[in-house]
Order: sequence, then C-alpha cells, then structure tokens
Amino acid sequence: MNRESFYLEIGSIDDDLIQEASEAHGHKVHRIGLIRLAGIAACLCLVCATVLLNMRGDVIYYNEAPAPLTAKVLVPSDETTVVLTLTYQELFDYYGLEPFPDVLSGLQRLEQTYFYVYRSPKDTIYDTNVLNYYSDDGKQTLTIVISKNGSEPAAQQQNMKKSRIDGTPVVLAVSDTPSGATDCWAEICGQDIYFRIVASGMDESSFTDIIREIVQLQQ
Repeated sequence: MNRESFYLEIGSIDDDLIQEASEAHGHKVHRIGLIRLAGIAACLCLVCATVLLNMRGDVIYYNEAPAPLTAKVLVPSDETTVVLTLTYQELFDYYGLEPFPDVLSGLQRLEQTYFYVYRSPKDTIYDTNVLNYYSDDGKQTLTIVISKNGSEPAAQQQNMKKSRIDGTPVVLAVSDTPSGATDCWAEICGQDIYFRIVASGMDESSFTDIIREIVQLQQ
C-alpha cells in the first residue's frame, strides 16, 4: 500500500468509530484524574488529622523548682472596702466556670460555706479563693487556688517550660519539701482565670491525671 492509498484508507474510517475512540480515551483520562484527586484528598486528610492530634495531644514536662511558687494578690484592707460573700455556686458563676465536683480523682473536697471577693472604692475587684481536697487516709492533699486578679503567674515569670494537656498550655513542676517529700504543682492560665494547683503525697502520673480532669471540666 502506497502513501496515497494509506491516506485514502484513513479517510474512509467511519466517523462514529473515531468519536467512540475519542470518548474512550477521554473517560480514561477522567478516571486517572479522579484517582489522582482522591489520592491528594487522602493525603490532605492525613496531614490535617496529624496536625489536630498534635494540637490536642499531651506533651508532659515537669520542671524542677525549689518550692511551689505563689502569685501575689493585693487585697485592700481599709474600711471602705466592700466584701462580697459568695456561696460555692456563686463563686463559680463569678468566675464563669463549671463548678468543680465534690470528688476529684478520688479526693474529697473540704466543705466550705462561703467564699469572698473584695471590691475597692474604685470598683476594682480583688479575689483569691482556695479549694481543698484530701484523701480518706489524709496522705494526699490537693490545693486549688483560683483568681482573676493575680499577678503574672510565677512560673511564667521564670520562663519555665510548658506542657500541653488536651490542647491546654500548663506549667508542671516538682519541688522537694523540708521533710524530704516531693510536691507536684501546676499553673494553668486561660480565659483570664488563673489556677495554681499543689499536691502533696502524689506521684507525677496521678497529678497529671488530676490536671487533665480539671482541664476537661472547663472545656
């Protein structure tokens, strides 16, 4: 077959056959494109899931400190200061928090009838309130300080390394006591509320579980 005959044969191919071949090729390209898009989407989902897990995952680090540090809160003591007396529920309404349970990680809350907030003549509010928990045998104690108006947290002033529990930044530390025991303590700052939690007679793992429970209560 010479070149001229070859061109004639091609020219005589039915148009429908050409159209079908073209469509088949187009479908194949379309399927390949969909497969590629699905692969890209799967990779993006994996990346997003990894980022979320890293944001929500726990990163635990205990700093070593000489003693549990406190935040200083100045309370006006002149005769013009107004003292507000709050019940347990009113206390947490004031802070805008969910009330802590009577039992926290097996520790019983010490019953307290009233809590106090101080208001100066210039309507400045000063507050520091303490919750106390203890084990039945008295070997474990937990003190939780809550305040809106504390100074910059002591742990942050000393640039201590932060941990992350359920996505919440937390400073964790251990301190040796004069009796030779070890205290665990933490500072949590969020939503303009300051928490300082100190535990005695407790190991780091148990204390971390309590901090996680406190964090989850406020989420």
